[in-house]
Amino acid sequence: MDCSRRMLTEEMMIDRFKLLVPSLSYGGSNYKGQHGKVGIVGGCREYTGAPFFAAASAAKAGADLCYVFCTESASSVIKSYSPELIVLPLLPETPLFQNPTVDQLAVDLVSCSSKLALQWLQRLSCLVVGPGLGDDPLTCQVAHDLIREARGMELPLIVDGSGINIISKSPHLVQGYSRCLLTPNISELGRIAKAVSVPLEGTMGSDWQKNTQDIAEAWGGPVVLSKGPVDIITDGKSLLECKAIASPKRCGGQGDVLAGLAGTYISWAMKKPAVETESREKSTRGDGYEGQDMDNTTTCSQRIMMASLAACNIMRTSSKKAYQSADRGMGAADILPQITATAKELLQAN
Repeated sequence: MDCSRRMLTEEMMIDRFKLLVPSLSYGGSNYKGQHGKVGIVGGCREYTGAPFFAAASAAKAGADLCYVFCTESASSVIKSYSPELIVLPLLPETPLFQNPTVDQLAVDLVSCSSKLALQWLQRLSCLVVGPGLGDDPLTCQVAHDLIREARGMELPLIVDGSGINIISKSPHLVQGYSRCLLTPNISELGRIAKAVSVPLEGTMGSDWQKNTQDIAEAWGGPVVLSKGPVDIITDGKSLLECKAIASPKRCGGQGDVLAGLAGTYISWAMKKPAVETESREKSTRGDGYEGQDMDNTTTCSQRIMMASLAACNIMRTSSKKAYQSADRGMGAADILPQITATAKELLQAN
């Protein structure tokens, strides 16, 4: 192995992430939104389950507030799934039975939608782009704009699902951005590899994952979480593997659950003490991080890797528990009730 690259131990990184888990108190020192405000950009005419699973998982993991930026056609459906989510029908959508248009009306619609969504973006601790986004050109253009704006704000960003298609066509949006996580499955790994000219040999399959570190290095900033038989997490320099036993059944929605979990955990990981700027200290600021000991050599990428590893472990273990209960009938909805207890088991202090 290249001496400039290194394999990190799972146990060490989980232990370090535990230092970033915010504390709760009965004394009223916590305020709403302090422990994560996660935004999900996704939800369209065809897909309403994916953004719900992502947002609900973020809430089950411990986020205080979860927002779903979706199309109007999806908003009422998603609202009916849960009263806990803040559903914002701000994404435009080409009318049914009408060919995509690029006339001035469409341009104005995209601009208006982007401006309205941007006002909400400023409230978030992490933005997840992609679950159930679909491929409507108007919807995707606003998602494209929000990725660009999130980077400009230095907002932690996760690109998942249909969002992978957007950044594969426009890699400059996130290339070199260290506060970003890409979560490709095997086929999507091929797309992001092609976008940065990393060749993959053979036919599509889990063997492609051996190139994950090269792909992350070529992107030059985003952490890549390659989902497969083993989840591989790398910033191109260091590498983590999550081999926790998961459900033997692969059902739709598991990737959305993972994205939501990562949204909450990255919100915690990127919270103060400010990344790469503060000296080593014991925090006593009353912001939910009392007793924390995290030095200034911990980079953005390392924090995102820690959070991603925690999300992978909890996702895999929760799916295993769901399968034990529901067997072949398991769906993503069966995973949600397992998340909170599983997270407590993994992340409780030693």
